Amino acid sequence: IFCSMLRRMIGVAMVTWIFCAILEDMADDPSEVADFQEKTVSDSFYSSLDLILDSCRMILGNQLSKVEAEAESIKCRSSAEEMGQTLKKMEAMTELVQLLERDDESELIMSDFLKIAGKYLAVSNAKIYQKHYHSAGIDLITEWNHSIDEVEDESIIEILKGEDWKKDNIVIVSSTTPVEVATKNTMERMGISAFTILPIFIHGRVSMYVTFEEKKADKVWSTDDICFMSDTVKVL
Repeated sequence: IFCSMLRRMIGVAMVTWIFCAILEDMADDPSEVADFQEKTVSDSFYSSLDLILDSCRMILGNQLSKVEAEAESIKCRSSAEEMGQTLKKMEAMTELVQLLERDDESELIMSDFLKIAGKYLAVSNAKIYQKHYHSAGIDLITEWNHSIDEVEDESIIEILKGEDWKKDNIVIVSSTTPVEVATKNTMERMGISAFTILPIFIHGRVSMYVTFEEKKADKVWSTDDICFMSDTVKVL
């Protein structure tokens, strides 16, 4: 007799068992099975199948429990990390909003603003530029650098002198973002692996720009990073 057993766990085929047996009590003529050394009878054969099925269920059930436990553990760690990141973001945003209550000079407040945002984003530096209303020029208002060695006189804004820059769009370039050769060469010359440029609109016109740059390592801006930067620009 030929018997196939397919064991399914969580709706997915996990194991296929195939059994073949010579059943003496099923043969029409005893001489047909006389030459087989290994033979059995129906009751014994089906009892063996039940034993194997129960064993398989127990083994796979234990393995599945381990997998589910590991998945739950990963999920819990992921949830804890997300909660920690959300809390960190809320704390940073609270600090930024509290800056509005200070009576210090605007340049000093903007400098602290960049420090809080830059540390949250874990970038190398951040800068705020004032745009000339009657020309394409810009002036550096203030900047924050993670390290004194990273002070840079050259502006990343110089990369974008083409049409895209004139449109005053938000510019987000990660380490993996395809860019033009000229832009790539400029980034390599300045040692920048990723950057963002965010325009600040006042009364419907671009008044300032905020830039964030990363130089120490490759960086891919996450959705959370982009949302945070957008929120900080609104506060600023």
